[in-house]
Amino acid sequence: MRGEDDVEDSAYAIVGGDDASSVVYASIGREILSSTIRAFRSSLLTVGTRSRSSAVENVSMLADLASVVYANSNILCEGFWTDWEEFCTNGQQRGDDDGMDDDDGERGMDGEPVCYLLDASHALAASTLAE
Repeated sequence: MRGEDDVEDSAYAIVGGDDASSVVYASIGREILSSTIRAFRSSLLTVGTRSRSSAVENVSMLADLASVVYANSNILCEGFWTDWEEFCTNGQQRGDDDGMDDDDGERGMDGEPVCYLLDASHALAASTLAE
């Protein structure tokens, strides 16, 4: 029987390096994570008062997955931070307070989905500290 640390170590071994196969596996994981966020963002990342506990669980689960997928891969992390800067810049230009719309109206999903995850994570932390 494998322990939790063994599972995390094996997951890191799959996506933790910058060799070609690790980057391929991490890129596939990133696409799956991004597709999940893109498809279910409104139900997974909504930070309303009624859905706060489920939002905390969802954001936590998705952030854990993202940490395994990105696993300090230089290639993926550099791409993410570039996407994050663009996400924040676009939000400021539109006058968004938090960079994230609650619906998929006019703006839709124009940023990297993992940026929405980081944004929801920040919104949860800020609202928790404000209480």
